Amino acid sequence: MNNNNFIFIKSTDFACTGMVTASCNLNKLCISIEDAYVFDVEPLLCTGFMLDVMAKWTEIINLPTGDPIPENLKKWYGLIFGSTYEDCNGKMNRHLGVKLMWVYYSYANYIIINPFDDTPNGLKYKTNEWSSPVPIKDLNGLSTSYKNKAYEAYKSIKEFLCLNKDFFTTFDSCNCHLSCGCICSCSCGKTKKVSTGFRYKSIKKK
Repeated sequence: MNNNNFIFIKSTDFACTGMVTASCNLNKLCISIEDAYVFDVEPLLCTGFMLDVMAKWTEIINLPTGDPIPENLKKWYGLIFGSTYEDCNGKMNRHLGVKLMWVYYSYANYIIINPFDDTPNGLKYKTNEWSSPVPIKDLNGLSTSYKNKAYEAYKSIKEFLCLNKDFFTTFDSCNCHLSCGCICSCSCGKTKKVSTGFRYKSIKKK
């Protein structure tokens, strides 16, 4: 990954998901997207499987404009962009897709780093005369809420993958708890714990 992230996730993809302005800092957004891939998306779905996902995603992006999605890419398209499916009980369900999960994790990161600017004297809060910074505690809470949304998206994706593990053969299905689940040692299914580095302390007035 790197700046090529913007081939898959663009600033416009955050519309109706997070508050990313048209004049946002693209470098910070790029860092946020990269970190989300490395520490969240790939650990949840496994490196090998994500390499397959990204390869199929690239194929889809490179399809001629207006062309229908080929039959061999339809399930991959649904996995990436979200789709409906029939669950074990025969009921219709929806998963949100790898792309939206990645966007949620990216925005959770962006919330934390966006208020800071690098200067020759170290990191500084962005300030101006018309507004004051949002407290770190509030930013951390908002970031956590987006990480929770991202993980809920992952759980919906995982159920879809478990039901289609015969098609997605490189998906590590050891975390599937369906009647068709496999027996093996899990290597994925968890994000990597990364601390924001911020600590909070309550001070009581005397």
